[in-house]
Amino acid sequence: MYEFFMTHTIVAKLYFAGMVVTALILFVRKRRLRAWVKQLSRYYGSLQHDCGKRWGRGVQIRITPQCITPFTIGLIKPMIVLPEYMFQEFDEREIEAVLKHEYCHIRRGHLLVYGGLDLFRVLWYVNPLVHICARNVKNDLEMICDHEVIQGNSYDPECYGMTLLKSLTLIESEPEGVPALFRGTSFTVMKQRIRAIARYREYPKRQIRMLY
Repeated sequence: MYEFFMTHTIVAKLYFAGMVVTALILFVRKRRLRAWVKQLSRYYGSLQHDCGKRWGRGVQIRITPQCITPFTIGLIKPMIVLPEYMFQEFDEREIEAVLKHEYCHIRRGHLLVYGGLDLFRVLWYVNPLVHICARNVKNDLEMICDHEVIQGNSYDPECYGMTLLKSLTLIESEPEGVPALFRGTSFTVMKQRIRAIARYREYPKRQIRMLY
C-alpha cells in the first residue's frame, strides 16, 4: 500500500483526506457526548462515597433521566453515567454491581484501549476488518468486566445476569427515550455476555500464578 501511494499521489491525498474526515467524525461525536454528560446532574449519594472508597476516588457519577445503559467516559477525569430508572427499579446491591463493572473499565485502562482502537479505525478506515476487530475487542472488554464483578463469589452470577436482563428490558420498554447513540443495543452481544456469565467458573488463581 505504501508503494502504491508513493506512485499515485492523488490516491494518497484522497486517502489522507478520508483519514481526516474519519478523525473529525469520531472527535465531534465524543465531544458532543462529553458535553451532554457534563450537563447531567451529579450524584452525591452514599453509593458515590462507598464505591469511591472501595474501587477508586475522583470518579464522578452522573444521572440521566433517559433510558440508556450505564457507560463510562473520560480518560483523565472519568465519569460514570447511570440512568434514573436504576434508582427506582434496582436495589442497592444491583446498582453496586453495575458500578463495579464500570469502575473495572476505568481501573483496567479500557478507556485508553478504546482510544487506541479509534486511532486504528482512523488509520485504516477503509479496512472493514479493523472496524469488526474494534467492535469485538470492546465486546471482550465488557465480558472481562462481567467476570471481575462475579469472581471471588462477590456477586451471584445468576443475580448479576438477571440485573443485566432487567436493564435491557427497561430500555426496550421505552425506546423513544433512548438517544440515537444508544438505539442499536446489540441483542447478540448481550446474549454472549449472558452465556459467559451462565458458564462462569472460578479459575484456579494459584495454578495460574505458578504457570505465569
